[in-house]
Amino acid sequence: MPMTLTIGGIAATIAIEDLGDKAIVEALPDIAEGPKATVIFRCNYSERYSLLRGLLGSVTTNGFNIVRVAPYAYPPNPYLRCMGVGEITGIKPRRDPTGWITYHFAQFPAYFGVPKYAYEETAPNGQNTNDPSGKPWTTTKFKVSAEVVVPPDGAFYIGPFPSTKKAEEATIGIIRPAIEITMARHFMPFVPLAQVSSVVGSVNADPVAFANHVFPRGHLLFVGMDSDPSVDPTGLPTQDITYTLMGRRTLSWNQFISANGSNQFLNTEKNGTGNPPYSYVDFTTIP
Repeated sequence: MPMTLTIGGIAATIAIEDLGDKAIVEALPDIAEGPKATVIFRCNYSERYSLLRGLLGSVTTNGFNIVRVAPYAYPPNPYLRCMGVGEITGIKPRRDPTGWITYHFAQFPAYFGVPKYAYEETAPNGQNTNDPSGKPWTTTKFKVSAEVVVPPDGAFYIGPFPSTKKAEEATIGIIRPAIEITMARHFMPFVPLAQVSSVVGSVNADPVAFANHVFPRGHLLFVGMDSDPSVDPTGLPTQDITYTLMGRRTLSWNQFISANGSNQFLNTEKNGTGNPPYSYVDFTTIP
């Protein structure tokens, strides 16, 4: 078998001898999903799983250090990545010493498409294609809604104006915008429960950027985490981890409306040397 490609350290070839013009088939079945391609690969049967790992990507870890390898890029169009493989067919059967059937070669289709999230910080043409979080292997979604804040008794005058009457606490509520952020981290080799436990219920100590907006210190509250078990191409367990944060546009989570109507920080001590309601932590420790 002529070895014309090396993928993930494994020698492989495209099955052009048997399939001719069907060895590579390109299509654009759905404009919204982008172009697709199917390539028929052949390799030594004993190396088939290693080739799958090279095509579909892998993840390893050393302690909490995560190393991800992106899926194989389609050479004519590097925006396409290997998204899956079809049935593996054995060629030239034989028996191993135990009597089990094995083969000389393995042949299978590999399916290429446009991934839903970026694997690198920049695209092949150098343009930034990163997720709004600024992280690869991540899918970030936003939901802009509202929260109701009830000012303390007497914080605002109530009309008709001019007026000397102040509104009671229970009579008014102020709707303020709230931004819910969900960050799904894909291909995680472990559940980062220890790291999340140290930051949940805390706010950002340093500014954090999402898309074209920067949340100043204290404007992002880490709410929680969901984990969804998955597997890598060789069957090893991985996780999809989703973080949930709540953002405020103008106020820190440690600020509230005071009795005179101004926004003030809360503190456990009269002179402000105590603790705020939410502690400030470094969000970069979250993997």
